[in-house]
Amino acid sequence: MRKNMLKRILSIFILSLCLCCFVKVDTKATTYNYVDPDSELRAAWITPVTNDVVNYSSESQFKSNMNGVLDNLEASNLNTLIFHVRPYNDALYDSDINPINNGWKTVNFNVFDPLEWLIEECHSRGIEFHAWMNPYRVTNGGATSAATVAANYTNYPLNSASKADNILVYNNKAILNPAKQEVRDHVVNTVIEFVSRYDADAVHFDDYFYFGMEANGATSGTTTILDEADNDLYIDFCDNFGSLSSDLKEEYTYYRSSYSATDANAKADWRRVQCNLFFKQLDAAVNSFNQNNGKYVQIGVAPTGIYKNGNGVVTYDSNGWPVTTGSATGGQTHYSSYLFADTVYWCCKNWIDYIMPQSYWATNHSSAGYYNVMGWWDKVVKNLDVNLYSGIGIYMAENSSSRNWYSDMDELYNQLDHITTLENVDGASFYSYDYFAKKYTDPSSNSGKQASHLGVNVWKKVVVQPELKSMTPVNLGIVPNFAVSEKTLTWDKLTNAKFYAIYRSSGELTFAASELVDIVGGSSETFEWTDGENGNYTYGIRALSYTNTLGTKTLPNTKYGVEIQEGASIRTTGERQGLKFTANVETLTDVLEHGFYLALGEHTTNDMVTAINASEELISGNKLVKKEITGSGLAFHAVVYNITEEYYNQDISAIAYVKYYNNQTSKYVYEFSEVLTRNIAEVAVDAYQGGDRTDFVTNIYNKVSAVKELVTVGSINLEVYNAGLFDENYYNSYVYLKKGYASAVNWIGIFLNEVENGKYIVVDYKTSGNNASISECDYCIYVYVSNTTDYNNVLNLGVQIGDIVTFSSDISSLVDNTVIDITANVGRYEN
Repeated sequence: MRKNMLKRILSIFILSLCLCCFVKVDTKATTYNYVDPDSELRAAWITPVTNDVVNYSSESQFKSNMNGVLDNLEASNLNTLIFHVRPYNDALYDSDINPINNGWKTVNFNVFDPLEWLIEECHSRGIEFHAWMNPYRVTNGGATSAATVAANYTNYPLNSASKADNILVYNNKAILNPAKQEVRDHVVNTVIEFVSRYDADAVHFDDYFYFGMEANGATSGTTTILDEADNDLYIDFCDNFGSLSSDLKEEYTYYRSSYSATDANAKADWRRVQCNLFFKQLDAAVNSFNQNNGKYVQIGVAPTGIYKNGNGVVTYDSNGWPVTTGSATGGQTHYSSYLFADTVYWCCKNWIDYIMPQSYWATNHSSAGYYNVMGWWDKVVKNLDVNLYSGIGIYMAENSSSRNWYSDMDELYNQLDHITTLENVDGASFYSYDYFAKKYTDPSSNSGKQASHLGVNVWKKVVVQPELKSMTPVNLGIVPNFAVSEKTLTWDKLTNAKFYAIYRSSGELTFAASELVDIVGGSSETFEWTDGENGNYTYGIRALSYTNTLGTKTLPNTKYGVEIQEGASIRTTGERQGLKFTANVETLTDVLEHGFYLALGEHTTNDMVTAINASEELISGNKLVKKEITGSGLAFHAVVYNITEEYYNQDISAIAYVKYYNNQTSKYVYEFSEVLTRNIAEVAVDAYQGGDRTDFVTNIYNKVSAVKELVTVGSINLEVYNAGLFDENYYNSYVYLKKGYASAVNWIGIFLNEVENGKYIVVDYKTSGNNASISECDYCIYVYVSNTTDYNNVLNLGVQIGDIVTFSSDISSLVDNTVIDITANVGRYEN
């Protein structure tokens, strides 16, 4: 994941490089260098309010329409459907407390439940189903009075709209009053009724909270929110503020210590608390439901795009919560205006699992540019356990006043490409499906042209949904009875698996995201998948849990699920301190032997397995060491100790194994993990930054902790340049990046291994000019020097082996790495 990010950023970096420096380039895409992230939510909203395809006339009609919708999603590699199930305090599902939506009046749920079928069909295709609900909206017209609205709910006495006191009416529109506890109870009960009956992955709310009444949310002027229909309730609150329970008063005093019946700003805070109380109650109810039923239903919110208008600066308090005046924008805000939704507070309180601001504007919008809006949100959620997605306004492409949406047919591409450069944005959703689908139904339209990028220049391959930051990851084991017969894959259901990710490679299968070819799911006890592509492939599979966590990598006939842990550690106790590898196995029943094979250098899984199966003693000139583990623990480890300081940068590769007897073939069989390659320097840096302050780790970290700015946008160390140590003509003009090995005259080489995102350790520094080469480095920087007499000046750059260097722009590889083997012995191996 980390290096994929670097490669993506570098593709932008290289295109922008000139001979002397970086030059700012236009945001319009002239070439398409999008790189798919390893995981991303890719969604579309669909609603009967705008799309009649959602409405129901017969089972065959509905299935045909929705299969067409899902086919289109799959063809463009979307993986989530946000489906409107509650447009107007009603239901597109079987409900006892909400009337059935007019478009579904002919449904006989006892014969066929369209929503149950749709959710199962989504899941069979690896598509998440998010149930879109408007919490409070009752009607957008015809509401002459609260009593008139309530009369429509005579047959639904459990619906809070059956009582006029629970309804706010203005300009023939009506909503449920967010300040009434009975209303909050009803909406929460609606959610729990729904998730109890339907296997939805999430419940999704949009921006309908308070609505614009007489003052349209104003807190100053001739008419304010003090003049609106809910003011009697607010006055009653002010009169009884002192008698509130301590828990309830805590929510109100988050904003202010006292409330005045004559203060419109105080009432604005009071309204914000009403929305806060709903999400607090909803979070508690859904958490309880999840815990009691073994479920993982998410709560998502898609507010309008602007929280507050401010200067765009975000800092953080001692809790990691954002401190900000708002985004550098100008426009309607949902914190105030008439919505009064404090969504940032909901994120901080962990009341929601994801937020999807409706960032619909074009990149060149003068007051709410897309980059400003999403860049601000990216900073806001930095330390919060919430997933951030972007609402994309593809519908704007049909509006001539929508700037780049209308004039630049690369606008969608540019927005989707941009969010891959933002650290905390995990995907996007289109408003709405109607306009996304014009790619297929009306390709000559503007939205059809915008959407034509999907599956071609952007979102080019299938990806899994992002892991949920709000939930404890659920790690699943091997997929049972996974077998491959020619091109047909079969397996059995794994308990708690939501989906199954299928991987394919024409060479050695590494389970890299680039090898992912399909995601499937469903409620079947057994599964079958047949590859439609021709070729000689190796296949693998991983289960995806309900926290969107990928499980154990499973190859055909995998029996024990041996897996090496991703992060090696440093053993820091006792005299034999060193680099520790840990592996896990699901069971040791009938296992004859288990342990590790280790070797110096970086080696592929295929190379190590081939050498082991051939009983080789060397791999690429390095000794292949076997360490058998005694004991019955399902977690086991090996430590490489006595590593001297000069070899802190030496990579060591480890592969875990189990050996068992196959009764069917009457042979002894090895089952291997993947190879893990680490060196003690990078592990020490990770450990120290993770809070490890043991002497051993601290000592190593201190040796590599001098952080230096080595490069500034394509040139080496401006301090050296400014000091006049190099001539400008050759100093800046011949800088390029390359990975691996090079040998050439008149080159200076700086060789780096990545130790964490954006930081690299200097592993060597060649100044001879005749042979700038090194083995097993992650990245190289080469500087062409035309005057060989100046080679010694490179020593004055101030960079030493073992230093940690940073870059003002991330780097990555341009060509494949060529490895020269180093066979030096760095120590013995210990259990």
